[in-house]
Amino acid sequence: MRHVLPALALAVIGPGCQGKASALFDSGADSGLPGTATQDADAEPSTPTPTPTPTSSDYGVISEEGYPNWGERHLHSWTNTIRVDPEAFAGQYSPCTIDEFEASQREPQQLLYYDFNLNDAARFHTDDMVTSGLFSHSSSDGTEFGERVARFYGESAWIGENIAAGYFDSWSALFDGWMCSEGHRENIMYAEYNELGTGVMSLHYTQDFAVGNILTASPVAMAVHEPEQPTTEVSFMADWQAEAPTRFVVVLNGTPTELVLTYGSDTLGVYTADALPEPDCNTYYFHWETDTRVGTFPEAGSYTFGACENGTGWTPDQISLDGDGDTGDDPDKGCGCSAQGGPDTPTGWMSLLLGLLIYRRR
Repeated sequence: MRHVLPALALAVIGPGCQGKASALFDSGADSGLPGTATQDADAEPSTPTPTPTPTSSDYGVISEEGYPNWGERHLHSWTNTIRVDPEAFAGQYSPCTIDEFEASQREPQQLLYYDFNLNDAARFHTDDMVTSGLFSHSSSDGTEFGERVARFYGESAWIGENIAAGYFDSWSALFDGWMCSEGHRENIMYAEYNELGTGVMSLHYTQDFAVGNILTASPVAMAVHEPEQPTTEVSFMADWQAEAPTRFVVVLNGTPTELVLTYGSDTLGVYTADALPEPDCNTYYFHWETDTRVGTFPEAGSYTFGACENGTGWTPDQISLDGDGDTGDDPDKGCGCSAQGGPDTPTGWMSLLLGLLIYRRR
């Protein structure tokens, strides 16, 4: 037995998008961990202060406050990887099997694009769970899920949430946890969702889903490197949703490496590559081309890892493909012109917690 499972919660509020009646299911939800704080019904409601939203023309850029962090990008990337090719991981879901999935949950689904406000909401809740020791969709002051998310995200009331705690990493939370729970799996594979924000810290994970307005023309919704701080080989993964690319490379320290289709199709898939990093600071971005467009991800600057001065994981510099300097002012860049398997999870020592909430109304 790989995990101890003290609590599993599922809740659905409002009319279901697939014809479900309004219902609430509670099985150990909203329970504090042993020896930690519990919810105080008399606590004064906290009012989160949303972080300023980056401009839409800089899709993929990490904000000065560090949104999203590496763990949040990693969780987002693997969520999209499952969505575009759930059958590819048929032997890696545990303790369930893909035979338990509904037919629609085995079909490829559109990418979930990053939304800063959902990221802000998800991280706020993850931080609240870590700080308070309470595992719940409600905040530690009693604020309910829908009200909490609305303080950050006002684009749509069609939202859903998964939470988890105790998993070794994003891979384990996804493959060993959420994908083996019917309600959580439904959130991850729901066809109508098109936006996602994640919150990751201290082995706590939050996914906030929504049906909203995508403010970018980028064919890449999310991309990341792994592991977080590689010492030898580094792997890159970038999703794709558009006409098939004629060129798709990751540019690591000015050197391009071709990305290879690994999951899904050439019009809806995930491309990967491996490369050797430098021993100190490394910078990278993704360059893509189609028959009609050319761009980069992030749309400005580069991601960083290693011994870099900027601790956010992003720099405004971008080394061009021919190595002649910054591409930030090149009008052809951006979008203006229109996995490896997860590591084995330690057994016996960790507790697993899962939560699900869906709030959908039209």
